[in-house]
Formats: sequence, C-alpha cells, structure tokens
Amino acid sequence: GKLGRGASTLTQQLAKNLWLSTDRSLLRKLKELMLAHRLEDALTKQRILTLYLNVVEWGNGVYGIEAAAREHFGVSASQLSVAQGAVLAAMLPSPRKRSPASGSRALWKHAHRVVDALKVYKRISAAQAEGAHAEVDRLLGRAPADDGGADDAEDDGP
Repeated sequence: GKLGRGASTLTQQLAKNLWLSTDRSLLRKLKELMLAHRLEDALTKQRILTLYLNVVEWGNGVYGIEAAAREHFGVSASQLSVAQGAVLAAMLPSPRKRSPASGSRALWKHAHRVVDALKVYKRISAAQAEGAHAEVDRLLGRAPADDGGADDAEDDGP
C-alpha cells in the first residue's frame, strides 16, 4: 500500500530535481515520467548527464559537481583524480550518509566498484585502476582489511 523508493532513471531524477517536489505520490511520479520523456526527446544523453551532475546534491547544501569537488577534495571538478571521481559517484544516491568524512563502508565499497567498472569498460588501464584503488583507500581512511568480509552495500556505519 506504500510507494517504494528507487527505480528512477537518471533522467527522471533530473526532472524531479529541476521541477518537482520530493513528495512520494503517484501523481508526482507520472509528472516525472512525462518530463523525463520530454527531456530525452529534446536533449542528448551527455547533456542530461551534465545537467544532472550540476544540480544533484552532493552533501548538506552542496549542489553540483564543481561545488562537490571543491567541498570534498579542494579541487576543481576538471582536476578530479579517478579515485576522487569514483568517491563522488559512489556518494549518490545518499550523499549525506555517504560523505567522504562519514566513515561509510558502503561508500568505500561502492567507490572500489566504480573503479573496477572503469577498468572493465576500458576507461582506465589496469595500472590506473590499481593506483585509484590505493587512493580511494587513502581518501577514505580505509584499507582492504577494514572490509570485515561483509558484503552489505547498505551498511553505512564506520
């Protein structure tokens, strides 16, 4: 009898962030779907991604990738390392719970999965992935042994 969470495409999330409230109703979801179709008809996927990255929340009061890069790493978005970009990507969709300072195991694990995906899809080399994995560990103050063997992606505890 309740509406669940998730299952929105990035375009739907962009439509919601730009024009709709966060209320959880069927009417809002229908509006979101209609707006998402209009966005997809009018814009390229690259433009939708760019807009999304520039309006999404990256922490309490931090909106847009440029503000996120400066807030969390003290650099411009154009200067982000592979590891820093992976950490920012891994913060979504829960940037308040999964900030780099939070000690979130889920953030650490997801950032490593992002680096692995970049390697699998040949966006980075194996050597770059190895370096990025080490940097993720440094950035988040964790090491592989800190994983504890658990595989709960929703565990956001220290």
